[in-house]
Amino acid sequence: MAHRGAMCFPGNVEVDAAKVNKGSWYPGLTFGGGGETIVSKRNSGTNAFGLDFFTGYIPRLSVTNSGMVGIGTQFPFAALAVVAVQSEPGIGTLGFNQPSGFRR
Repeated sequence: MAHRGAMCFPGNVEVDAAKVNKGSWYPGLTFGGGGETIVSKRNSGTNAFGLDFFTGYIPRLSVTNSGMVGIGTQFPFAALAVVAVQSEPGIGTLGFNQPSGFRR
């Protein structure tokens, strides 16, 4: 029984095959038309060839091509970078890198 709006693909689903995303919320994998999108910028500059997760048409989380994660920033400065709005009391910037003895 098919579900309304459901699709099944036996292989890959390629989004932005023409490589036209320049860093905005479109084109990308969009959910419901309210600005919830996953995109990959296909030219040079901020987070090129990484993944950006948008909500409300604003980038909220970024994963760089090298695996660094930024929450509240598209420029992660550490393995995990969290940047909050500076105007909120008690909130600022936080970054984490893996310990020097860490092994995979």
